[in-house]
Amino acid sequence: MLKYIFLLINSISILFFNLFFGDGVTLTPKLPSSAKPNSEFVAEFVVKKGGTSGFAKLQIELPQGLSAKEIESKGGAFTYTNGVVKYIWTSLPSDEEFTIKFNVIADASVSGSKQILGKFSYITNNAKQQVDFGPLDIMFDASSSAVTATNTVTPTTNNLEPVNTNTVATATTNTTTPTDNKVPEAFSPTKDPNAAVSVHRRITATGPDGFLVDLVIHKENLKGFAKYTDKIPAGFRATVVSTNGASFSFNDQVTKLVWVSLPASEELKISYKLSMETKPSSKVSITGEFSYLENDQTQKVKSQEDEIIIPAEVTTPVTTNSVVPETNTVTPTATITPIETNTVVATNTLAPTNTVVATNTVAVVETPTATNTGAIKDTESTNSSITSKTGGNASVNFQVQVGAFKNNISTEKIASIYNINDNIRTDMHEGLTKFLIGNYDDYKGARDKRENIKNKGVSGAFVAAYNSGKRITIQEALMITSQKWLR
Repeated sequence: MLKYIFLLINSISILFFNLFFGDGVTLTPKLPSSAKPNSEFVAEFVVKKGGTSGFAKLQIELPQGLSAKEIESKGGAFTYTNGVVKYIWTSLPSDEEFTIKFNVIADASVSGSKQILGKFSYITNNAKQQVDFGPLDIMFDASSSAVTATNTVTPTTNNLEPVNTNTVATATTNTTTPTDNKVPEAFSPTKDPNAAVSVHRRITATGPDGFLVDLVIHKENLKGFAKYTDKIPAGFRATVVSTNGASFSFNDQVTKLVWVSLPASEELKISYKLSMETKPSSKVSITGEFSYLENDQTQKVKSQEDEIIIPAEVTTPVTTNSVVPETNTVTPTATITPIETNTVVATNTLAPTNTVVATNTVAVVETPTATNTGAIKDTESTNSSITSKTGGNASVNFQVQVGAFKNNISTEKIASIYNINDNIRTDMHEGLTKFLIGNYDDYKGARDKRENIKNKGVSGAFVAAYNSGKRITIQEALMITSQKWLR
């Protein structure tokens, strides 16, 4: 009985929207009114754009237990992060009416009524328009079968800025350390005097399977919406390091950075990491494109093509029956150097009492190799072999960051969004309010907490470090406390 009452309410809602708003730009969601847990269904949104063109954004907020996967974007940039689905168009499709689709995945724990909220933003006659829609209710019951409910919403002129105020900032101050244990110098290419907008890229190897990609875009006084994409070769995976205020995504071997409103600075500095999962059999390179709006027209600037130089493998010689004396000094080195000799080589400068002769053999002095782990998940950048003779420092502690926001959000709201029962603290850092939980003297404890909170759905959680209340990198914290990084 309740199910039929629920469907009747949805039908009344359809009639209300159609009669009240009349004609113009309309958005019609097509979602089932009921579904089963541990199932999938298609969400459709039909857009009638009237006479509008140019920039537009559709944002849909999914409740906990639901996730999304792209099906049809009609030329828009699709992203799904922390329960929020976004479609962004630099220019709307030419069709008067078009439909976008995505797959909604419900996990086994979903039950009861769940609500989906959203908003559609666009520009018409140089005025920014926005309309909120929802809540759209979906009842999850193991005995339910999907019944599609349709609601049409039409925006009114409210001149609101189409800005997502809940965008999670992904910028981080951590940098990836290359194999020689030195942080790469800042990438500051010279601006091309003959071009108003130019793109520069640098690729630095950080290990046998890892690379750091730095980008600098000279944009002069450009404002408003912009997008940058890099086409990544097959066999490589990209993860974000620093976005300069953009939202980052990596799908179908393409990295996308989208700015709803460009920063005021004349330079955009971006960094991301590449992990080589399959070694290429031939030369591979990266190409990219920067697109932006100028006088309501989309402009595009191509970047140069840059080759990814794969580090050569080091072959370790195999020897037998070699006699090597003990040494009192361990010196890190990047290779194992074979030394042909007929006598024992002593590296501690002390003459041995008895001379031992190994005829026709090759003595090899093997010393530890200092290596770097390359790409590290969750923006925690450090070295897997970091040790220090500095004594432990009780003022250094490790915490788990669950989110960072530009706008004012209460800790109660964060606890509700992420279903967190721990005490949540805030830290103002780099213009963002960062939300943290836990307080650990050892990195392992914070790492375990991070994995626990990730398993609860907070996919962007990572470990942060503080020294006497000041934020420092994980690498610095591990060196100070003589601890080792753990994956």
